[in-house]
Amino acid sequence: MRRVWLLVLIFGVTVGLGASSNLNLKRVPSRADMGVKKGRHTSVRPKIHVPVVKQYHKTSPSGVKQQSLLFEGFEGGVIPPSGWSQYMVSDSNSPGWQITTDAYEGTYAAYHNDDHASTDSLSDWLVTPQLSIPAGEPVWLVFKQKVRFSDWYWYHGVWISTGSGDPNDGDFVELAELSSNLSTDWNEIRIDLSAYAGQDIYLAFVYVGDFSDEWYIDNVEVIYGEMSADVLVVDDGGGSGLYFTYALYSLGYTFDYFNCADSGRAPTLEEMERYQALVWTTDGEYIPSNVYIDDASDDIEAYLNNGGKLWVSSQDLLYYIFPTPPAWMHIQSYIKDVDVDDFTAHGVPGSAIGDGLEFDVFDDWAFGNWADEIVPTADANAEFEDDDGHTIAISYSDGYKFFFSA
Repeated sequence: MRRVWLLVLIFGVTVGLGASSNLNLKRVPSRADMGVKKGRHTSVRPKIHVPVVKQYHKTSPSGVKQQSLLFEGFEGGVIPPSGWSQYMVSDSNSPGWQITTDAYEGTYAAYHNDDHASTDSLSDWLVTPQLSIPAGEPVWLVFKQKVRFSDWYWYHGVWISTGSGDPNDGDFVELAELSSNLSTDWNEIRIDLSAYAGQDIYLAFVYVGDFSDEWYIDNVEVIYGEMSADVLVVDDGGGSGLYFTYALYSLGYTFDYFNCADSGRAPTLEEMERYQALVWTTDGEYIPSNVYIDDASDDIEAYLNNGGKLWVSSQDLLYYIFPTPPAWMHIQSYIKDVDVDDFTAHGVPGSAIGDGLEFDVFDDWAFGNWADEIVPTADANAEFEDDDGHTIAISYSDGYKFFFSA
């Protein structure tokens, strides 16, 4: 019933996603685009900013499962890793890229310190082995990064060469500058390499500066095949999923959109498992006759048991579709339509999501905001209550994460 829950809280705690940045190739600049001048505040470069774009596919998800061409977590504890190369282009005395124990995962990561240059500036390149990019499939560079002392940033970039792997030979061109991703927390960067399908390439992580910021990278991977978004929005009610797509877009999550009515089916288990989380919504009013969530119940259970995350939002789902709720919902019993007027939803004290929150729910036949009372099983949690203490939203988070608003 309720499509007015606070997405940021539910995704930040219940679903627990990390928003990611998707950088799509727009223009490949020349080497001259990366000129720098000495001085901590005197970086002067014509900027080619590659915008952050949300993945939003209106068609049903499809494609080859992801396969990895390269993975480097720097767990060998040395720079450069086996098969990689490092070049100190402007200052041979630069310490260059180094190993750090401040890792995203495991023991080690690569980083560039805020070192001082003996010449005009440091220009240090960490170059991958040569990679053969397959034709006919989407290809992505994916890695984790963070920075320190971002106020002193000069330049971080990812460059690509279809010729020599030595930047001194002049074959590298810029893919993306990462000037808009200067968080001190680890974040994920995705760069589309599909324009280079069928070619042999080198990739380079390029740091330029002089007593500037620190740049950390970890878990560098080149993936081909279907690159799924964070969330799959399953519209099982003829358009009701659009509420969530607008909210997800505003919050910065990447998402794909699956319309059951258009597809004539629910997503398969294989399609579900490409995503960190599912938002499954039926119509905002009463359950339509052609929903597919009951057909997909076994696949949903398998998805959850494999560590998936699911938020179900529905009008009278229990009354019309699941009078005996499936085990994965963790619902002991329910009472239909305990609220037929405006009321305030109150977060249950001590709950992971609702504690300290409240918001108004309006009685509106057009949107069907009539709450059911839900009694969770002993291993699930009440998250929100109405003014009379009826539980109207629950969660479960042992092994998988599930949120249901009735």
